[in-house]
Amino acid sequence: MREKMEILLKNTGGFIAGLLGAALIFALYHTPGQQKIGTVNITQMIDGFVQHESVQSLPPQTVKADVQQFGHKLEQEMQHFAQQHHLLLLPREAVIAGAQDYTAAIQKSMREQSA
Repeated sequence: MREKMEILLKNTGGFIAGLLGAALIFALYHTPGQQKIGTVNITQMIDGFVQHESVQSLPPQTVKADVQQFGHKLEQEMQHFAQQHHLLLLPREAVIAGAQDYTAAIQKSMREQSA
């Protein structure tokens, strides 16, 4: 169990750092025009995934593959959602105030696609 948690935390930490970096670079070099700024609580979504994975009895290779697949799906869904709703999505941790949070809507969309 401890080995599985270490793998999850190691892989999700890198994923979070990559998403935050990509979002900040995008925000710095992109002129939003008519776009609104929205936030996504990436940490909450990843924590939920980690909690779900940690209660399953999966081998480390499967856990690693699941983490990569989840990260890919999350990134695709956020990009699609942002384009569809004309939003500039930023990590919730990067915005102090004044932006609507779209975490629940993105989670719902991901669940619907998985069903």
